[in-house]
Amino acid sequence: MGLAALYFDERDSNRRLSITSAETLWEWVKAGGADRLASHEWPLTPGEDVFFRGQPSTDYGLSSSLYRVCRARPAAPEAGIPNEVDEHVMAGTERAVIDAMRREGIGRRMTDGQLLAVLQHHGIPTRLIDVSESPLEALFFAVDQQHGVDGRVFMLHLHRDAAQRVDTIDFSQQTLEWADAMHGRRRAKGEWTQQVAVVDQAPLDPRMQAQRGRFLVGGLNRRYGGRSYRIDGLNVPGDQYPDISTLGVNFLNSVKGKPNMNWSATGWTLRVSSAWKPELLERLAGEGIDHDSMYPPLGEVRRLGLQVARDAARSLTEATAS
Repeated sequence: MGLAALYFDERDSNRRLSITSAETLWEWVKAGGADRLASHEWPLTPGEDVFFRGQPSTDYGLSSSLYRVCRARPAAPEAGIPNEVDEHVMAGTERAVIDAMRREGIGRRMTDGQLLAVLQHHGIPTRLIDVSESPLEALFFAVDQQHGVDGRVFMLHLHRDAAQRVDTIDFSQQTLEWADAMHGRRRAKGEWTQQVAVVDQAPLDPRMQAQRGRFLVGGLNRRYGGRSYRIDGLNVPGDQYPDISTLGVNFLNSVKGKPNMNWSATGWTLRVSSAWKPELLERLAGEGIDHDSMYPPLGEVRRLGLQVARDAARSLTEATAS
């Protein structure tokens, strides 16, 4: 069992929320249980300061695709190539991807951020993390694949500032807001490392609209004073934090009256048993959430659309003539 699986297994909220079956999970989601994860003194608003992510396997951490690619690179500590992924590696890899895509003609009249959003939805590694504004769409991603293993749903709350605003990133700017975040040779400035923000960007394509999709982004998670990850009572080494979550999220499995403001976000997680997946897929389909609706097959229906347009034009012409 990997580090992320060990960590999140200790923080499943299933028992606390009495979620023991597909039916009880469904009832909890449909009843709007996500806005009651914390005490009444700590208001949560799904879609505004709470976002959801489903993953098909409990083995996965809450990590960006860019981090996973960087983490999988060959390492040779004896030759000075560390196992650890730092901001230098992340930023350099990210820039290489952006530059390569632009050389291929992708991203004309797009900012770097807008280009990253498009690349993310086409499976190209970025540091963006897909989330949904609704738990139903996130639940789909937890149950749609890997039917033989347990999945996981994350609920992620971005802390509000004194003016009750959540942190946002604006992709309309030509350069990335974190482009100058490097501090020294390997690290990033503390404010970027600790940041967890939602991208202030309208959906760019039908898929993102169907999935009620948003993006979260932030610097590479590190250990700071007042922030720690623990497994079985022992501290996780700071350089392994991103294996659990690349974002600086404090995960809870109990009711709290207020967030720990040493972190920029709080998270909760639910285990979705593999035995529940078929029933939950059926229930989601009843809500109009299935593979075709979540991944609109626009390329595949082109011929159908053309034929319908031709038939409709012909029938309308014939009706007018008669």
